[in-house]
Amino acid sequence: MSPDNCHKSERIMAWISPELKDHLDQVIHQRRRENPRFRMSDLIREAVRIVIDNDSQIMGSRAYQVRTFQRQADRLAADIQTAEQTIALLQNVNLQLLAIVSALSLKQQGREIEPQQLIELAVKAAQGDKARQTLKQLKSAATQDK
Repeated sequence: MSPDNCHKSERIMAWISPELKDHLDQVIHQRRRENPRFRMSDLIREAVRIVIDNDSQIMGSRAYQVRTFQRQADRLAADIQTAEQTIALLQNVNLQLLAIVSALSLKQQGREIEPQQLIELAVKAAQGDKARQTLKQLKSAATQDK
């Protein structure tokens, strides 16, 4: 239920300056052009809602929701950045391990391999799901060279 449609059971009274009352009367006059039933109490309720909605400390306010959403978005962005860094690190480790495994495999077969060629083969093996197939190609290439 919106605040405009709920039962209004609370009354608030406040003293204001004559200048502020004149300003309020001008706003009411303008609003009554659009809605002849617009009253001072409507304007006061609207003003109170605006103050509450713009106060980021009040839990139900729009500003609070925006601030909370922004914090969650910032946390998510930081988590994504951390995940990307972790993935890059793991890819690097995977590449190094593939290079080591390839070098050991070739060394066991009695074949030496140039470092540049080893790096190229490890990069090729790290790209996609074809790592096993690439290792098989390495082994077959090593046996052909013997």
